[in-house]
Amino acid sequence: MDNTVPVKIADDDAFTREVSESTLPVLVEIMASWSGSCHIMEPVIQRMVTLFENRIKVCIVDMDTNENIARDYGVSELPILLFFKAGVIKDHVIGPISALELETRLKSLLCTEGSN
Repeated sequence: MDNTVPVKIADDDAFTREVSESTLPVLVEIMASWSGSCHIMEPVIQRMVTLFENRIKVCIVDMDTNENIARDYGVSELPILLFFKAGVIKDHVIGPISALELETRLKSLLCTEGSN
């Protein structure tokens, strides 16, 4: 698997496999190709993929092709960032955020890696 690009989630089974069953903490971005705010986040997300390579998995969910996942997480605004550890949401952010804020949240997720 190439750890230098986000994992694109194709369906509910892939979400379970890549997020819920991951041994690494996971950042999930729920986005849509038509959302300007999501496009703003693309370089920020890519930077985190590189910065946290092999320590945090980054997954992308397109809400237009994964309506069940978007509905399950109550998505009403985009993007939404979900921070998972051991299959459990530990944090979330709605809307675009800076690279510094995202990096801080991911470091926090790593620091709490040993606790559930």
